[in-house]
Amino acid sequence: SEEGKGSNFCFTAKLDAVETEALEATNNTLTGITVLIVDDNAVCRDIIKSKLLANGAIVHEACDAEQVNTLFKNKDEIKPDIILVDFKMPTMNGFEFIEELKSRGLSSKLIMMLGAADLNHNMSRIKEAGIDAYLIKPIKRSELIQQLEFVQSGKTSASSAGTKTASENADLKPLKILLVEDNPD
Repeated sequence: SEEGKGSNFCFTAKLDAVETEALEATNNTLTGITVLIVDDNAVCRDIIKSKLLANGAIVHEACDAEQVNTLFKNKDEIKPDIILVDFKMPTMNGFEFIEELKSRGLSSKLIMMLGAADLNHNMSRIKEAGIDAYLIKPIKRSELIQQLEFVQSGKTSASSAGTKTASENADLKPLKILLVEDNPD
């Protein structure tokens, strides 16, 4: 390779074909689960909604607390199993919104969606608020589905399961890793 020019790498991978039935089976993991997405960003709601619908979930959406109130008043039959709540919303942040929901006695499982920068500042608040799990934006389909499955099953959150603190990992040797990613998710 030449300095400043980069390198080209080529390879051939022989992969086994996957049966269509196997793919379809993995796409219905959320069948029958009702999910409410509360996020002021319409594009984010649409992306999450399409991922959930592709996995069999029943999806409702709202852009803020006021729209959730309207949704609940107009449709008594909406009782979401899981509510995905954005942390940063214009009129009421995710924690305030969750407090309001809990004051009404809503028993849905709760998942907070935040940016990576917001996570460190709010981790203790997430635990104190009784939020069942969290997702870091941008949300990958596999993480979204995994969190919903864990929360719905009543198991420990996949976000915190198996994690260790830096001091617990002190004996690990540093690694140099090159990651090349082309996954559109």
